[in-house]
Amino acid sequence: MREIVPGKTEFGQEIAWEIVGVIASEKITGLGDATSAGMYVSNQQSPTYGINLIVRAGVPPRPLQRAVRSAVARVNSDQALSEVRTLEEIVDQSMLGNRVASTVLTAFACVALLLAAMGIYGVISYTVAQRTHEMGIRAALGATAGSLRTLILQEGMRLTSIGLLIGFAAMVPAMDVVTSMLYGVGTYDPLTIGLVAAVLSAVAGLACFLPARRITKADPLEALRYQ
Repeated sequence: MREIVPGKTEFGQEIAWEIVGVIASEKITGLGDATSAGMYVSNQQSPTYGINLIVRAGVPPRPLQRAVRSAVARVNSDQALSEVRTLEEIVDQSMLGNRVASTVLTAFACVALLLAAMGIYGVISYTVAQRTHEMGIRAALGATAGSLRTLILQEGMRLTSIGLLIGFAAMVPAMDVVTSMLYGVGTYDPLTIGLVAAVLSAVAGLACFLPARRITKADPLEALRYQ
């Protein structure tokens, strides 16, 4: 490979580089970087303006700063040490953008879930109320209150199941976008999907049960006169 000339934007003559380290996977700018292999050579052959010193110890890292600075000063008193950070701090700083994005997306997701629950409750409860006249006829013909509530609940949950299936189908392309934006987020999270489905199903069931309970407790003659 070509020799790197210190202080100049040019290459020198062809030289044989000595490889001093190989890493199977490394991430340069953050945890979201694509995994790639890395090769390290001697600083004399590939000089840089900034050098990272990594210290591994079995004691808390903060008290080691003074000892590390003293050791470096004994080798070169003109060498300054800046940005002394622990590995945890480096990881936290790398994840800051992802953490902000996940917080914003979580807030929007909660608002969307709330709006979806309110919409489902309003639509289903209105649909059930519109069947008051029908329920009065069924009650007059001998239908029991339990069978009427079961009928309303089955119809409401059938509509809810259809809506959930449509939503899950639309979720597939959306999850690919979210996965590309956030580090460590899987394509599918069964716990989150199950929780959302349970919340919406519970809201739909409540929207069916409350109007149905009110209708079945009313006088059938009053239900027949309902417009």
